[in-house]
Amino acid sequence: MKFIYLCLLCLLSACIPEGERPYHRDELQNLTITRTATGQLRLTCQPRLETLYHYVGARLHQDNHALVVQLIRCPIETICQVDSEPVQNNDIPGKSHTILPEANSLYLDDGQNRQLLWSLPTSL
Repeated sequence: MKFIYLCLLCLLSACIPEGERPYHRDELQNLTITRTATGQLRLTCQPRLETLYHYVGARLHQDNHALVVQLIRCPIETICQVDSEPVQNNDIPGKSHTILPEANSLYLDDGQNRQLLWSLPTSL
């Protein structure tokens, strides 16, 4: 009988959401960065669709002249704090864009690594 309870407990614990965390680069499809007419950055992406989590926006911080962004994966029915919320694309499920402040370069931080996503072109 203890074995059955132990198995049931293991199965139930696998269904509990792990909490918020930044998306990893390989969990994001169609990631593009464009510059708006006002100099802001428009980050467009399509996170992997999931049943227990959703994309709630970006957390931002400056590191020298670079903008570092974490795209936050949040359990449904949970409030996760972000600095910039996404605007959903109604034509493509899960695709959205997030407006970010002007920066010389933009890095994606997944909690373990930073990857350069965009940089101002250098002039000769």
